[in-house]
Amino acid sequence: ALIDGEIVASTEASGGVYALRVAQPPGGAFAGKAVVFKVGGFEAVEKGTWEADGGAELNLSAQTPPPPATATPVPPGPAGAAGPAGPKGSTGAKGKDGAAGATGAAGAQGKAGAAGASGSAGADGAPGPAGAAGAKGDTGAAGPAGPAGAAGATGGAGALGGIALIIAIVAAIGAGGAFVMGRRS
Repeated sequence: ALIDGEIVASTEASGGVYALRVAQPPGGAFAGKAVVFKVGGFEAVEKGTWEADGGAELNLSAQTPPPPATATPVPPGPAGAAGPAGPKGSTGAKGKDGAAGATGAAGAQGKAGAAGASGSAGADGAPGPAGAAGAKGDTGAAGPAGPAGAAGATGGAGALGGIALIIAIVAAIGAGGAFVMGRRS
């Protein structure tokens, strides 16, 4: 079977019987096109029209062409006009999406940013604990002797008078030391 001069299907007859299926190619359309048949290399007299889901039963007959006449050859006539263009085929199905491309390389590192402004001064810290007491200073030198006291009444110089004299001298020395210590500190 031929459509538009191209072989679209073939089979072999057995016992004079044949079955032939002419399927449309993917993306093609044969609807309404003429189907020409050849039997044993010769074109059959019968023709068909392509129909979806089957067609008519055709009993094909073909015979060899008669031998050419020996008459004077006749020059060929002018070529005929081109036939009209066939119908446009249907659009094919959309293809699958391609795989994702590889990840690009990392970009170069950017320049360092400008230094930030200085922060404000922090609050004053809490006062520290009081230091330990300093060591005791050396004892100062004895102060000058005070003026002599008034003469006492004459009396018996007993043991009690001697003790009182000693206490008075110690008190005078202590008062002088306290005075000197008060000036040093």
